[in-house]
Amino acid sequence: MPSSAVDTSRRIIQIQTLTLVWMSLEAAVSLGTAWMARSPALLGFGGDSMVELLSAALVLRRFCRPTDEDRAEQRAARIAGSLLFVLAGFVALTSVLTFFGHTEPRPSLSGSCC
Repeated sequence: MPSSAVDTSRRIIQIQTLTLVWMSLEAAVSLGTAWMARSPALLGFGGDSMVELLSAALVLRRFCRPTDEDRAEQRAARIAGSLLFVLAGFVALTSVLTFFGHTEPRPSLSGSCC
């Protein structure tokens, strides 16, 4: 592998590692707060963070374990797309449930600080 390709791969791995750490924190805080507040909006945000986290993990895996590039990228795109459709369905379901009064958000520590 040429030197520039190795440098690029190493930089991508560093950025994806940072992304994984950040998305893990974001998902943990938003999902924990959503649980306490019973907030569908925060749960949707946490779900989005999980999709981003899993997508970043797929990209990291792709660069840590080089395989057939076309097949690996198609598989990663298919998985990420599927996760987004699952998230969209979840957001739609929780929106309908909230609209009809089946769930109601409660105050939380993080939501009442400002």
